[in-house]
Amino acid sequence: MLHAACVFDLLNDGQSEMLLYLEPAGSKYMMLPGKAVQVHIFGSECPIEMKHSTDVKGRKLISFWPIDGSFELFFDGKSIWEQILARIPIIRSMLSSVMRPIWVGHHK
Repeated sequence: MLHAACVFDLLNDGQSEMLLYLEPAGSKYMMLPGKAVQVHIFGSECPIEMKHSTDVKGRKLISFWPIDGSFELFFDGKSIWEQILARIPIIRSMLSSVMRPIWVGHHK
């Protein structure tokens, strides 16, 4: 099992939702006010790029992109990827075998 080089909490302390945009698959996850996700980063030097911006609806947007490493996000102790897949049960089994390695990125 790989160990994260860095682990930190990302807290939405605003009064509105914050959208997490997870590349390269383009998965979206909405964080409610007062909630946090735990970010695990794998790799060294410049493993991921994290960017703060605002979407067209004016919502805060945090995007994660693997550069020379990968990342995994957890909410309430569960992988966000697993929570995204749980929302779409019809294609969950197909996506879990095809998309997860792409979304998680690569480990060096």
